[in-house]
Amino acid sequence: MSVLVLFLAICTWTANAASTGASDGLLFRPDYTFDNEAGGWLKFHPIPKQWRQAALRCHHEGAILASPLNEGLSRALGAIMEVHGVTTSPVFTGTAAIYTSGEFQSMEGVPISNMCLTWSAEPNINDSNPSCIAMNANGTVTAVPCLDHHPFFCYRKKGVSVLNKCGTVDPEYVFNSKTGSCYKTSKVGLIWKDAYTSCATDGAHLAVINSEEEAQILSDLRRKTFEKETVHAGIRSWNREWITVQGQSLKEAGYAHWRNGEPNNAGGVEDCGSMVENDKDPEAGILNDVPCDGLKHYICEIEA
Repeated sequence: MSVLVLFLAICTWTANAASTGASDGLLFRPDYTFDNEAGGWLKFHPIPKQWRQAALRCHHEGAILASPLNEGLSRALGAIMEVHGVTTSPVFTGTAAIYTSGEFQSMEGVPISNMCLTWSAEPNINDSNPSCIAMNANGTVTAVPCLDHHPFFCYRKKGVSVLNKCGTVDPEYVFNSKTGSCYKTSKVGLIWKDAYTSCATDGAHLAVINSEEEAQILSDLRRKTFEKETVHAGIRSWNREWITVQGQSLKEAGYAHWRNGEPNNAGGVEDCGSMVENDKDPEAGILNDVPCDGLKHYICEIEA
């Protein structure tokens, strides 16, 4: 147990609700709301997560875990909590002491001594369990274990960044004029459900093939990036009926061309779709069924 001496700042802030409005023509994600007082875009995540999971989710969305750095942000966060009826459980902020016990900093690197905060109780810092700052409905803050689960806010500060042609701030999405979609290849292999979540966090989905032309484009992208490696596809089996992640049958989606002999549900566990080499057979497709728990790279798609 370490002893932490903090200068607790008491701030008198007005209680008027944060206003939302135009962002002077700048755009971010459609699931974020621009707030004038916050000086940027905010999104409330009501499903509780551990602090690191929350921070990673915000990062994947092109934002950061929000902290009450100033009175405008604090009012905006409080107003949204009121709208969503958050009255009992605190919400994680982006301020934590995850590297050195007692050394609290926001995701932006702002030390807690530079924030105007009111503590609900003096923090009890435990070296064995890193502490993170959570905000209560009344605007006070408290130190909680980072391994606890709490709702959270993601924040994107207003700046020069705008949505690109793919409808995202992520420059790794590349537009293809032939399909009208943007594609991004993964850096690491994941199991199917985690790959699905990774794409969804971007506002995208696991790539779905809608034509022979798109099958060739995705095959070329897969081969260029991953050589002969099999990658996850945006289809799953529901009682052996194959459905895309957009809720269509393969026929409705426009491509139901399987590799020779597939799908065969080998071992009775192949419920997820993948894209593979086509055996150098021009008549063969590139779809294959695989177990859902296999680690594979993947391609995310956004319809531009």
